[in-house]
Amino acid sequence: MLSAEQFNIEVGWGKIAGQIFGKRGVGKPILALHGFLDNSNSFRPLAHYLVKKNEYYIIAIDLPGMGFSSNI
Repeated sequence: MLSAEQFNIEVGWGKIAGQIFGKRGVGKPILALHGFLDNSNSFRPLAHYLVKKNEYYIIAIDLPGMGFSSNI
């Protein structure tokens, strides 16, 4: 199973949470934004294929009010 590094960014109204799939800083970054009523885990199946050869790493955030991010 693909492991992910969890992160939180403090903002004025709470926090933005997310995950980094792959090795941070190795390869090209991809910023992944999910759709309505979803969270950053929706990119886990795709991340498995994109980070396999260390060409990319994925920064997937939970939009406000979704996943582990705070509500606005």
